[in-house]
Amino acid sequence: MKQKLHNQNVTYAAQQRRGTVMIVCVFVEVIVTMMVLNVLDSLRVQSSTMHSVESHQQAIYLAESGVRHAQVILQKDPAFRGLIEWDDNGTRLKTPDVSRSYVVRIVTESTGTISIASEGFHNGARCSQVVTVSNGS
Repeated sequence: MKQKLHNQNVTYAAQQRRGTVMIVCVFVEVIVTMMVLNVLDSLRVQSSTMHSVESHQQAIYLAESGVRHAQVILQKDPAFRGLIEWDDNGTRLKTPDVSRSYVVRIVTESTGTISIASEGFHNGARCSQVVTVSNGS
C-alpha cells in the first residue's frame, strides 16, 4: 500500500512539473511571438518612412530640373514668360500629380527681376523651389 501511495505521489509530482513546464513554454512562446510581431511592425514603419523620404527627395530633384529647364528656355528666348509642364512621358500635363512631374512658372516681377517658380511632384510628395534672376542675366 505504501508503494502504491508513493507511486501515486511521484506520478502526481511529475504531472505537476510537466504542467509547469508547459505553462512556461507557452509563456515564452507568447513573448517570442510578440517580439517577432514588434520587429515586423517596425520594419513596415521603416519601409514606409524610407519610401516617403525617397519620394520627397525625388520631388526636390524634379523641382530643380524644372528650374534648369526654365533657365535653358530663357537662354534661348529671353522674352519667354509663362508655364512649362513636364511629366515622365515628356508630355504636357493634365494634372500635376502624376508619378513624376514638374510645373514651372516664369514671370517678370514688378522690380524687373525674373522669377522662376518650380514645383516637383513624385508619388504624392511635392516640393517647391523659387529662383530670382536679374533681367540682364
